[in-house]
Amino acid sequence: AYVTANNLEEDRKPGRNGEWQAWKTTQYYPQTTKETGVDIESENRKHTQRASVESSLQWVSSDAQSHSVNERFIADGNTLTENRSNSQSKPFQFRFNSSYTLSGKLSTNIRTALKYNHNTRRDQTVTSTSRDSLMNRTWRDTDAEFDHFDGNLDFNTSLNIPRAGKIGLRASGSYNHTKDYDDQLYRTWFADGTLPDNRHTYMASPRHSYSYSAGLNYEYYINKQVSTELSTSYLQIYSNDKRQTYRLDWLDDGQYDELGMLPSTLEALLQATDKANSFAFTSMRKTWDASLPTSVSPGTPYASLSLPIDFDQETLPYRGSLIDTIAKRNYVSFRPYLSLSTGGLNRVAANYSHSTSRPSLLNLLPVTDNTNPLHIYRNNPALRDEISDRVDLSFFHRPRKIGISWWLKAALKTTRHATGTRTTVDSGTGVTTYMTDNVEKTNWHGRVQAGLTTSLGKRRRWRLEAEAGTAYQHNVDFAIAYDKETTALSEVNTVLPEASVKLGYSYKTLVMNINGKLTGRLTSSNRAEFVSLNAFDYQYGTNIQYTLPSVNISLSTDLTMYSRRGYNLSSMNDDELLWNAMVSYPLIKGKMVMKLQAFDILHQISKVNYHINAQGRTESWQNTIPRYVMLSFAYNLTKGKKHKKLKEPTRIEFNNIL
Repeated sequence: AYVTANNLEEDRKPGRNGEWQAWKTTQYYPQTTKETGVDIESENRKHTQRASVESSLQWVSSDAQSHSVNERFIADGNTLTENRSNSQSKPFQFRFNSSYTLSGKLSTNIRTALKYNHNTRRDQTVTSTSRDSLMNRTWRDTDAEFDHFDGNLDFNTSLNIPRAGKIGLRASGSYNHTKDYDDQLYRTWFADGTLPDNRHTYMASPRHSYSYSAGLNYEYYINKQVSTELSTSYLQIYSNDKRQTYRLDWLDDGQYDELGMLPSTLEALLQATDKANSFAFTSMRKTWDASLPTSVSPGTPYASLSLPIDFDQETLPYRGSLIDTIAKRNYVSFRPYLSLSTGGLNRVAANYSHSTSRPSLLNLLPVTDNTNPLHIYRNNPALRDEISDRVDLSFFHRPRKIGISWWLKAALKTTRHATGTRTTVDSGTGVTTYMTDNVEKTNWHGRVQAGLTTSLGKRRRWRLEAEAGTAYQHNVDFAIAYDKETTALSEVNTVLPEASVKLGYSYKTLVMNINGKLTGRLTSSNRAEFVSLNAFDYQYGTNIQYTLPSVNISLSTDLTMYSRRGYNLSSMNDDELLWNAMVSYPLIKGKMVMKLQAFDILHQISKVNYHINAQGRTESWQNTIPRYVMLSFAYNLTKGKKHKKLKEPTRIEFNNIL
C-alpha cells in the first residue's frame, strides 16, 4: 500500500545517468499529485502460479504555460505566428489491474484492466499572425470537461505437445466510453478591415466503442534447424461517434446562460445548432489475417521470413447536414518481413520490412470543418495509401577475451505517396485552409552509427563507452501559397550529427562517471528565401555515487552543463548548469529507507523545443518545475518465505515537499 503527495511525477535519481533536460521529459510543467493505492502479489511454493492486483486513485492539479513562434515558408513572403497560452487542469484517475499466470506444460495468462479518467480544463490563448505587418489576432477562452472509461480483458494459453510442437490460443476484448464537452469563446480581429469574428461555440462529443479478437497459432519444429508457425486471427472494431456543435452567439441576449450552458427551450436549441459542423457516424472494421513465418537456424546463422496477409472490410454510415451516406471498402494488406543473421561473436544482421498506411474512411469523406475562425480543414476523397520500406544493417564485434567491443549500424526508410498538407493562406486576413494530399516525390530518412566499449587499467576499474553517427532526413511537402493552391513542392534536408563519450570508474562502493554529448541540426532547402539553420546542443558533466561503509549512508550527485547555440530564437541560445544531489539512509534493519533529494539546486532548468519540416519551423518555450527538495520514507512490508523474489515488495511511501 502507498500514499504519496508531491508536485511532479519524478522517478529519476540524482547521481544516475538519466536525461535531465526538461525538454526531453514528458512532464515539464508544475503539477501537484496526490495518489493512494495498493499492489498485491501472490505465488505458490512451486512457482507455477502467480497472481497480482493493482489499484490506485490519483488527483492532479497542473498549470501549464507556453510561448511559441511558428514561421511558415511561403514563396511570396513568410508568415510568423506567435502563440501564448495558459492552461489549468484537474484530472482524476482510478486504475485497477489484475493478472493471473499459470506455468508448465499448459501455460495460461489472464489480464484485466479498468481505468476511469475525469478532467476539467481551462485554457486562455492569444494568437497573432503577421507578414510584413500584423494580419490578425485571436483571443480564445476554453472550458472543457471529459469523462473516459476503458476496460480490457486479455487471455492467452499455450500447450506444448511432445514431438508435435506447440499450439496457442489468444483472445481479447475492450470497451471504451467517452464524453467530451468544449465551451470556446473566440474574439478575432483582422487588420485589413474585415469585420471581427466573435463566436461562442459549444461542442458535445460522446463516443463509445468496443473491440474483440481471437487467434490461433501452431508452432512446429520440422527439425533442429527449421521451424514454422501457422497463425490466424480475427479482429472486429466498432465505434459510435457524435459531435453536436452549437453557436451560442447566434442567439439573442438572454436566450442562454453566459457560463456556456445550452438554452433550455427547443426553439432556441435548434436556432443555435451548427449543422455544418455537426455529425454522427458508426464505423465497423473486420480483419482476418494469416501468416506462415519460417525460421532456419543451422547452428549460429539465422534466417526468418514472414509473409502476413490481412483481409479487411470496413463500413461507415455517416450522417451530416450535407452528407448522408454509407461508405464501404474492402482491401488486402501484405506486410513481408525478412531477417538474416550470422550469429557468433562477429555477428552481421540484416532486416527488411514493407508496410502500407491507409487513410481512414472518415478522412475520405468530402467534409469541411470551420469551427475555428482562423483554421479551416477540408477532407480529400482522393487521398491514397502511403507505402514504406525499411532496411536495417548491423555488425557487432565481441572479443573472445577482454578487449574492445564495437558495432556499426545503418538504416534507411523510404516513404512513397507520403501524406502532406496543401496549405492556402488568405493574404488579407491570414485565415488558413488545409487539405491533406499525397506527395509524389519520395521522402526518405537514413542513419549511420558506430560505437565501442572497453575496460581500461590493470584491474579493469575504468570503462570507456563512445558512440558517433549521423542521420539525414529528406522531407518533401506541398509549398504554402497565398489565396490559391499551388502544385509547387517544398524540400527541406536536415543533417543530424551526434557523438557521445562516457568514462566511468568503479571501486567497491564508489562509482564515478564523466560524460559528454554533442548533437547538431543542419538544415537547408530548395527554396531561395530559406534561412538555413546550423544549431548544436552539447553537454558535459559528471556524476558520483558513494556509500560510506561505516555509517551506511549513500551519497549521490550530478553536475551537468547544457548548452545550445545557433537557434533563431535568441532565448534558446543559452547555458544551463544543472546540479542534483541525494542522501539516503536505511532504518529499522533496512526495512525503511529515508531519502533527502534536491533537484535543480541552481534553478537553471528550462523547456525549449525546436521543430522543422518542409512547410515551416517552430520554436517553443514552456514553464518548468522549479527547483525543490523532497524528503521521503519508504517501508517494505514483505510477508511469507523468501522462496523467490517478487516483482516488487509491498510498500508504504510518504513524500513531503520542503
